[in-house]
Amino acid sequence: MALFNNVLELRSDALKIAVHHRRPIPMRTDTIGPWLDSLSFLTWLSALINSALVYLYRPRVGAGSQVHQTLFSAVPTEESEAHSMVARRKLLVSALLIALVASHGYIFVRAAVRHIVERAMWTVSPEVAEMEGSEKAVKESYLKSLGGDDDEVNGDVDEALDDERKEFWARDEGLEEIQKLVKEA
Repeated sequence: MALFNNVLELRSDALKIAVHHRRPIPMRTDTIGPWLDSLSFLTWLSALINSALVYLYRPRVGAGSQVHQTLFSAVPTEESEAHSMVARRKLLVSALLIALVASHGYIFVRAAVRHIVERAMWTVSPEVAEMEGSEKAVKESYLKSLGGDDDEVNGDVDEALDDERKEFWARDEGLEEIQKLVKEA
């Protein structure tokens, strides 16, 4: 019935799309936007879950099989229940530690790959040089639009920044608040 339902639904959806709806107009974008964050979160989560599942359901040999038998024994006794609880705790703690190691391993590998790709392909590319050149040209044209020579403009900007810094460090809001509280008390 499920197969029949899926076949029928696929055919009816294809008919609707082909006959009743217009094909969507493709639009070019720079990135996949918010989906990039979602996909990176899903990859991180899969690293955690997969490592924990592989650890929990690994083949057990020797002493591990005894733990498995006490965890799932058919006739529970008080002693086997206590042993079972201890074994479950050990198993869950070790699974959590494995997941934590997998999480940190994923973050490390991701950072290493990002660094290598950035170094090998991005920083030496002509696109980066072109982008930096265009940014510099925009900044220079803005400074020229402010008026004056480059040296005068740079000097004025430096003086304005120095004045702002002096003004910032001269004003102490915390001291004024403390004095107000002392007067009110």
